Amino acid sequence: MEAASEYARVFPSCSAHHQVKQRTAEVELAVRAVPTVDADRIRFLRNAGNIGLAANILRCFEVAQAPWVWTLGDDDPPVAGAVAAILHEIAGAGEKTMLLKFNSTNGGQVDKHHEIHDLPELSQWCLDLKFYSNLLFISSGVFRKEAVLSRLNVGYHWGYSVSPHIAILLHGVAAGYGVKLVPLDLVRHGLDESAQHWKV
Repeated sequence: MEAASEYARVFPSCSAHHQVKQRTAEVELAVRAVPTVDADRIRFLRNAGNIGLAANILRCFEVAQAPWVWTLGDDDPPVAGAVAAILHEIAGAGEKTMLLKFNSTNGGQVDKHHEIHDLPELSQWCLDLKFYSNLLFISSGVFRKEAVLSRLNVGYHWGYSVSPHIAILLHGVAAGYGVKLVPLDLVRHGLDESAQHWKV
């Protein structure tokens, strides 16, 4: 119910597609029970079977109707002002920006606005990361939908791994897209409270 309240707070200004596993219909009931939720702005989508974590996330890009997609993990509540920050960065994004990569509260990886446009620089940035939890894709990243859709086959090829988003991102950067690093917290990662960071 706490997560439902967080989403109700975040989504008054945008629409949401809630991709849920077949066995978690109770999530829909919990969200719809929150009085401040506008049910017409949220769609719940279920796959016919369990297609796995990675493919489940990739499906979000297939059904999204907006030009940018923010995939929120169910244990990563957004910070206050998250939607406004995203909209501000989208407004200033170049046509070839594929990913807006924000910080999260489990450790700032970005200390200034910067855009990455080539694979060697992206590779070095990844090597310098202190925490790999939710790297790039879930919760702290906002993707340009068209850049992902045009290479979804690359993602599904890696769909049974935990890295289809990395394959998509590398393919996009190799094709001339960029990653815009944004020094703002976007979510409060649940891993913070249990100190179960993936450390390298």
